[in-house]
Amino acid sequence: MNIGNKIKELRVAKGLTQEEMAEKLDIAQATYCQYETNAKSPNVYIASEIAKILGVSLDQLMKGV
Repeated sequence: MNIGNKIKELRVAKGLTQEEMAEKLDIAQATYCQYETNAKSPNVYIASEIAKILGVSLDQLMKGV
């Protein structure tokens, strides 16, 4: 599983929308969508913030555990 799929899976499990995630990250919704579709990879800072919001470690997020 790649990072975009893992992010989407965890977001849906938390009951959050892409728009809510983008707001929490202070980024555009279109940018966040690119992360989930694997069109763009989040930088380390954004990835760590995503992990915090979704309640997983950065390692778990990056490895798709």
